[in-house]
Amino acid sequence: MKKWIPLLPALAIAALAEEAGDRRTQASILNGLGVYHYIAGNIPEAIRSLEQSIELKEASGDTERMAAVLSNLASMYVFRGDLATAMALYHRGLTTAEEM
Repeated sequence: MKKWIPLLPALAIAALAEEAGDRRTQASILNGLGVYHYIAGNIPEAIRSLEQSIELKEASGDTERMAAVLSNLASMYVFRGDLATAMALYHRGLTTAEEM
């Protein structure tokens, strides 16, 4: 349980943001949680958090920092050895950044 203690404030803020319909804040927190899970060695949970962040950004039309989230997600797939998926995500991130 101790390893989840640092997540409690982020999870509480995410819940408040969801309640308020603030997708941008939710997406930012989920990106941070994805990075946290990666550092903690929980790649499946990192991927879930990052994918949720991308979904929220897409649903709200928020492309700010989308390239960074896509790059974070691509890194998870590199770590897993799925280079084809990683390259597709890196390319998507590059295209997104160029369109901004």
